[in-house]
Amino acid sequence: MNMEQAQKVKDAAQAALEKVAADFGMTVQVGRGTVGVHAGALAARFVFAESGADERLFRAWADGPGRSYGLEPDDFGQEFTTEDGKRFKIVGLNPRARTGIIRATSLDDGGDWRFSGDAVMEALGRTRPEPVPVPEGRPF
Repeated sequence: MNMEQAQKVKDAAQAALEKVAADFGMTVQVGRGTVGVHAGALAARFVFAESGADERLFRAWADGPGRSYGLEPDDFGQEFTTEDGKRFKIVGLNPRARTGIIRATSLDDGGDWRFSGDAVMEALGRTRPEPVPVPEGRPF
């Protein structure tokens, strides 16, 4: 199996699994995979999620901890352009990540990317808000 064949198989599998996911009110995303050219094998990761779960998670995060970056709940689905001219759309979160917490889809090639909150704010043309000062002494 070469890379071109592997891409065709992955695309066909994704199309079929999207129909299955829709029957159950879910979405499916293709994660990273590997192709064993010499072994003739393709390993692809498909992730099923409840429809709307990514948006609910993003909105809840942006309404709480995400405010420290200056992000708003309505930023879900927002499109932005990076310094090198690539276009992306905010599609969710990777909440366990130390960096690259914001998930975005490339509008140019459909790839799944991760960005820091600061990088997204810069691409949106906003600045990160100043931290709220903590009063001296015991704050509680």
